[in-house]
Amino acid sequence: MIRSFRKFFTAGLLVAYLQGGMALATITISQDGSWWSNLSSDQQVVAVEAEIDGYLFGYGDGFFHEGITLDVTKRDKVFASLKKNAPVFSRSFGYYQSAITSFYTIHPGASKLTVAEIIPCLADHAKISCEQIAHPGPIN
Repeated sequence: MIRSFRKFFTAGLLVAYLQGGMALATITISQDGSWWSNLSSDQQVVAVEAEIDGYLFGYGDGFFHEGITLDVTKRDKVFASLKKNAPVFSRSFGYYQSAITSFYTIHPGASKLTVAEIIPCLADHAKISCEQIAHPGPIN
């Protein structure tokens, strides 16, 4: 409950900050390459922080819910595996800001992808490359 509130609160603050005040509930924001390029450098750093927080909280929520669905005999093994494979973002927010800007520059055809869709390839030991995100192929 607290994680969900924090994630909601962080997202709400991001929208309010990036819109220059309070955001209306009817505003739809597509956080894609066009949106990214229109943000100031400070706004991009705030967006990076919010997106990484959201990604990690989402992973944590999935981790928690996965554990609830398992029987007790399997839970410890699955938790150990999930914890071991949790995404890590150890670099500065400025690094990720530059990486996202570079992604949109190198892959102009991927400008409709949202920042949230790019974040997974920027983790320290990413399970998917930014190239795969920019040019998805058939699922094997």
